Amino acid sequence: MSNQNQPYGVDISRHQYSADGRKKINFDVLNPLIKFCGIRTAISWGYTDPWFSYSWASVTAPRLAYHVTYPGEDAIRQMDHFLHVVNPGEHDRLVLDLELDHGYSKYQITQTVLACLERLRSATGRYPIIYSRASWVNSFLHVPDLPEGIDWWLATYLTPLPEPAYTPEHPGPPWLPSGVDTWLIHQTGDRGNGAAHGVASHYIDTNRWNGTDDQMLEYFGMTDESHEVYLPIIVTPKPEPKPLYQAGVKNIAPVRLKVRPAPGSTKAVRSLSAGDQVNVYEEVDGWARIGVGEWFNDRYLQRVVEKDERNLLPVPLWNQRDPRWGWLKMGNSGITIGEQGCLASNTSGCLSLILGREVTPLEYGTLLNSGPIGSYGYLNPTNRMYWQIPKLKYGVPLEIFKAFPSGYGWEDTVRSMLVKGLPAMGRVDMLPGAGYLQHWVTFLGETNGVFWIHDPWYGTVSALTARYPSVFHVSAYGRPK
Repeated sequence: MSNQNQPYGVDISRHQYSADGRKKINFDVLNPLIKFCGIRTAISWGYTDPWFSYSWASVTAPRLAYHVTYPGEDAIRQMDHFLHVVNPGEHDRLVLDLELDHGYSKYQITQTVLACLERLRSATGRYPIIYSRASWVNSFLHVPDLPEGIDWWLATYLTPLPEPAYTPEHPGPPWLPSGVDTWLIHQTGDRGNGAAHGVASHYIDTNRWNGTDDQMLEYFGMTDESHEVYLPIIVTPKPEPKPLYQAGVKNIAPVRLKVRPAPGSTKAVRSLSAGDQVNVYEEVDGWARIGVGEWFNDRYLQRVVEKDERNLLPVPLWNQRDPRWGWLKMGNSGITIGEQGCLASNTSGCLSLILGREVTPLEYGTLLNSGPIGSYGYLNPTNRMYWQIPKLKYGVPLEIFKAFPSGYGWEDTVRSMLVKGLPAMGRVDMLPGAGYLQHWVTFLGETNGVFWIHDPWYGTVSALTARYPSVFHVSAYGRPK
């Protein structure tokens, strides 16, 4: 059986653009090749794909917006973020991307998915499509608990050819999970020819629709006969929910800072001054919602830490994107601390505790840039940090430098530092399930088996497992001899 006569489509995300953004998708090439297109919108409740809006506006084929769902995060918060970013029209279709388990049970994951499904149905008038693969669904989802009529987008590929060869599409049909007897879309491969589709990445995902062109268009409500369309999203004003946290405006220029009616807006509704305190109700792509129709750039906010019963180490919660140092270039790389300076920010926080004085990312980053070691600066021409600088310049030795390739078995190594009253730093995948992106966090303590971390990208404290399921390297500095 061949699927070559079925409508052909692709799915795209920021990975189809170059890392520096200079090479974009050529939609003049892509659009004539496809009958439908899936576009990654968001991950969990705090991440928006940076190229979503551009792709969404540029695709001329029927559109599917997909959201990478975190099983341990609040379902309503995730779906409201999804809806806010997409604002779907009547012909757009929504997709839940289910690939992550993060160590949660089948029951817990199923409950999160059910809540997501119902939130989207109440907002749009229909359930979203579920994207996954048979093996994951069988392991982590209790299909009999799902509502009737769910549409499935299922991945089944041929064995990949050695890189950089392109792998042909799987001829179909996809493998079906237990309890599922039909499918809507088959993701036929993840190694299609990227260049032939006008994208910056070497590979691209390929898909086939289960039906004819007319049946596909009817699904999107694009034929005269189709009456299955999205209901308009009606937002009923509600009382402000309990805030996520309280924050203070940082004591930095400019003196008065504008509050905007929407993230990124150039309009202003009022101003805030240094020292003002606000409640933060929502976080979206670098912006904090501080009231109804009031948004504030979160780089000017510092979270107010309330009384903490967890006995966490008093490491400064440096945010790498803080405008006091986020602009600083790292070595000769052209990359700023705000963009990729998580490790320098973590290290400066650890040094602050160890030395008993404030060491900011600006001080430490400037030191790293200040002189040669052999033929390199303290940062080489990329942006890799020289680990021995704390010992050479502050007398603080590197005590632990240990890799955990599987992502497991790191716990006792971290505990060995915490019991000494010292922090440890862990390397994690910043976007689990969405392509590996190296990131560093600082361990501050452990209570009842929960490890608490400071994440310099957010400048806040959270449970490790709230964002990151694995730790691949642990490094730590000791006290001066």
